[in-house]
Amino acid sequence: MGGLRIGVAAAALLVAVAPVARATSLASLKLEPASGPAGASVRVTGTWFAAPEDDRFSSVGPAQLRWGATDGPVLAVVEPDEGGTFITTITVPTAAVAGHHVVVAVQTVVDGDGARGPAPGTPARTVFTIGSRAGGVPTAAIAAHDQGSAWALLTALAAATGVAMFAGACGLLVRDLGRARSVPEPVRAAAGKGRRSGANRSKIATGGGQR
Repeated sequence: MGGLRIGVAAAALLVAVAPVARATSLASLKLEPASGPAGASVRVTGTWFAAPEDDRFSSVGPAQLRWGATDGPVLAVVEPDEGGTFITTITVPTAAVAGHHVVVAVQTVVDGDGARGPAPGTPARTVFTIGSRAGGVPTAAIAAHDQGSAWALLTALAAATGVAMFAGACGLLVRDLGRARSVPEPVRAAAGKGRRSGANRSKIATGGGQR
C-alpha cells in the first residue's frame, strides 16, 4: 500500500508541475567554443525559447543575440524552430578585450491582449572568455549586466524546486517497490498466515467464532 500511495502522489505531482515547467523553463545558450580570441567565430545553440507557433501568444519575435547586455550590440537574429531551439553562428567583436563577456539572447512576444514583453524564461545568458582569464562560470559578472538576473534566478529556483520534489517522490516510489520485491515469497506467505491466524483468534475470543 505504501508503494501505491507514493505512486499516486508522484503522479499527482507530475500533473501539477507539468504546466508550471512549461511556463518557467529558462531559455539557455551554449557556446562552442566558450573561449577564444576577439574576432572568433562561435557556434551558438539556444533551447527553450518561444516557438513561432506558440499558442500562448498572438505574436512571437525572433531571438536576438547581443554582446555584453540586453541592449548591447546585436550579433545575430535567429528564429527558433517549432521546439524553441535554434543553432546559429556569431562573431566575437574584434574590439573586445581580454576577460569574461556576457552573451545575451532576448526575445519579445505579444500576448492575446496585445501586451508586449519578454518571452518566458528570457533573457538567456552565457559567458564567452577572451584571453587567459579562464575558470568557472562568472555568475556575478552575468548579474552585473542585467538587473533581471535576480528574477531569472528566483524563477530558476522555483522550477528546480518543482523538479526536485517530483524526483524525490519517484525515488521514494522506487525504493518502496524495491523493498517489497526483496522480501522472499515464503516470508510474505508466512506473514499473511500470521495476520489471518491473529484475526481468527480475535474472533474466537470475542465470541465471533461461535455458532
